[in-house]
Amino acid sequence: MTRLILLLLTLLFSLSGPAMREYSDFGLSSFAAKLAPGVKYIGKLGAARGGSELMVHPFSGGGTHITTSTRLAAHAESATFGGPSGLFVAPTRQVDALLASGATRTQIEIALGLNQGSLSQGALMRIDVANPFTLNLSLPTSGNMFFRPGTGMTWGGLNEGVITSQLKTDPGALLRPIP
Repeated sequence: MTRLILLLLTLLFSLSGPAMREYSDFGLSSFAAKLAPGVKYIGKLGAARGGSELMVHPFSGGGTHITTSTRLAAHAESATFGGPSGLFVAPTRQVDALLASGATRTQIEIALGLNQGSLSQGALMRIDVANPFTLNLSLPTSGNMFFRPGTGMTWGGLNEGVITSQLKTDPGALLRPIP
């Protein structure tokens, strides 16, 4: 009977908590562990943790969508960037690093999980969104053949999310060319 109880308890614990990707506060106070996405915790974790600061959300520095002038011109009459299902974005810091690496259009397409040739026509453009959290940032639920369901990652290993399509007149959106 004792073995059966131990077996059941082992099974129960192996199917709960971090093993099932449940949120864990890793010993932090419940306040620090349950901050709203994008809110930075300024305090330290303490001497037992080596004094490091709490990790921040990948999108805390903003979100960026890469497109082309040709695609933008094709939807010039639209009041928003993106369609009714939303706009795919990657963290601005990750996109900046990708562009700083000197990546070609094809390498950018691969990194973002875009179909081949998606960025081949027109000048490369970026739409920077200062605070994607205010536009209902969420994990994408569908995509092209490179879509990785439930991971929040592109085919090329960047974080990705979907936001409510932003109005072109919104001051929180910055459209600019990529040199």
